[in-house]
Amino acid sequence: MVCVVGAIRVVCNHLGLFDTPPSRAQAQVGLVIAALFAAFLLVLPFGDFQFPEIKGFAPLVDAIELPSELITAAMLYAQAGVVRSRALTVLGTVYLYTGLLLIPHALTFPYAFSPSGLFGAGFNTTPWLVIFRQLAFPTGAILYITLKEADSTSDSGPRRSPTTRSRRRAIAGKGRGKPFRTARRRFPGCRMPSCPE
Repeated sequence: MVCVVGAIRVVCNHLGLFDTPPSRAQAQVGLVIAALFAAFLLVLPFGDFQFPEIKGFAPLVDAIELPSELITAAMLYAQAGVVRSRALTVLGTVYLYTGLLLIPHALTFPYAFSPSGLFGAGFNTTPWLVIFRQLAFPTGAILYITLKEADSTSDSGPRRSPTTRSRRRAIAGKGRGKPFRTARRRFPGCRMPSCPE
């Protein structure tokens, strides 16, 4: 099957990482990761040993994690532009959201910059930011699956490229009712809350 992207003809069998089967080398990397996990389980009984406290450790980890989250979001947005997938746009937005939440997390971490964190944050601010960050991935995965199924069951004609406006709406969190309306169409017997248009 051949797809036309602009003036370029591309083989559509494997357009991105999400539909490409793993190679032999990637499967071997997976086995190495499984071996490292087994080594972790062997070291687990020695978990009572405590290293000296490093107060700036959490902001350091956040500073290392932030570029990877932003690069992943940019790659997903680029892939969504090529494939014209709303599902990948939502997934990129989740990575952007979680990456940007790392900034206040690092600044409000207790004893990193001040005893209670910057911006007048209390001891509960950082855990709440972690909770919001951790809830983003399951929510994004559910939206990704819903929109991917909606994209695959939609008409087989050419799809429009996501406009800048639709990307901005996705980043701003607008259009929240679409996954619920899609689920309501797919499962008409389910009682779901009504969503504003």
